[in-house]
Amino acid sequence: MTSAAWRVRVATENDRALLAGFRCASGTVAWECEVEFEIQNRLVDWALAPGAAADDPTILLVFDSTSGDLVGVIAHERQFLGTNALDKVAATKLHLAAVAAKWQGKTFPGGERVSHVVMNAAMSDIARHVPPRDARVFAIVHERNTRSLALCKRFGLVKALERNDPDYLILATEHDPVK
Repeated sequence: MTSAAWRVRVATENDRALLAGFRCASGTVAWECEVEFEIQNRLVDWALAPGAAADDPTILLVFDSTSGDLVGVIAHERQFLGTNALDKVAATKLHLAAVAAKWQGKTFPGGERVSHVVMNAAMSDIARHVPPRDARVFAIVHERNTRSLALCKRFGLVKALERNDPDYLILATEHDPVK
């Protein structure tokens, strides 16, 4: 996915230094700091871990075409939803989606919200992924992270699933048959 205003590419191990400098937390908000720490310190290892190949992890980087700034980071992988082996169904987990702090709330020159471009890059990559990803998409979002909850809703992650952590919601696309 590319326009005159932005470009998207798959991250590689050579992007460690770039990701180490990525800032998306606006202060000391716990869930923002967790995502920032994950991107800076673990994301490349998550994608390259010896057992990760079965989950086919993908990291996408979104850049502003004019400045070359890294404006967003997205990661997704093949997963399963369900509580036991009998009710598990294939799904795609949106591991994370983050907008750089200085780009949060901004738009590209054509009026596209940066957060929408980042999320659209994730959903488009999931839809076109080879080998194919399952169309069921889910994400785990802190219940007080109103901006991410609203973004998920705008992109169809509206069904709340049973959660394991009282502070985090599991949101899935509506067509998800998981009970």
